[in-house]
Amino acid sequence: MTKLRTLVLEPGLTIALLGPDGAGKSTLAAELARTFYFPVRSVYMGLYGAGSAVGRPPRGAADHLGRLVGHLGRQWNGYLRAAFHRARGRLVVYDRFGYDALLRQPRSQWLGARVRRWLLSHAVPSPDLVLLLDAPPELLRARKQEHDLTALASQRKAYLDLASRIGRVSVVRTDRSADAVRRDVTELIWQRYLVRRRRGAAKRP
Repeated sequence: MTKLRTLVLEPGLTIALLGPDGAGKSTLAAELARTFYFPVRSVYMGLYGAGSAVGRPPRGAADHLGRLVGHLGRQWNGYLRAAFHRARGRLVVYDRFGYDALLRQPRSQWLGARVRRWLLSHAVPSPDLVLLLDAPPELLRARKQEHDLTALASQRKAYLDLASRIGRVSVVRTDRSADAVRRDVTELIWQRYLVRRRRGAAKRP
């Protein structure tokens, strides 16, 4: 109980939920908000608005700079909101994250395209925990019937490839009950709290 009281006085954690449409990001965020010991706040960090971040045609070069500035501004707006909640000991759940910029390979190897993707994926400090919610395409399609099965399968593959590239991503299967997913994720979150606490204790003289 003493350790738990100490955690209450410390800053909260940030976790990012990645995954294709229908993977269960909103459901998991709601379950955590309903059951987690500390207050939970969700912050949307998507780059491309509602729907898929994969497979959309690129815009013309003329508006790339303006769109980049807008994306960066929204990322920092979300990060500052998260910092406000984190400073008050709340668990912050990022719905999507800037890593989505790495999902789409640029059609051109022009340096500007690579720089743009790097800037978007590194716009704000990394979250404490990154979770990739994964489910078979058929289940994604059942949850998001407005999307094509082939497109959802492509999204899923893109996210799994992304997880292998950026590392330190925990893949969570969501082809189970919402309660089972929530229990597993809650355990991962508590493990992260304890790791941070041990590191803090090791630094003390």
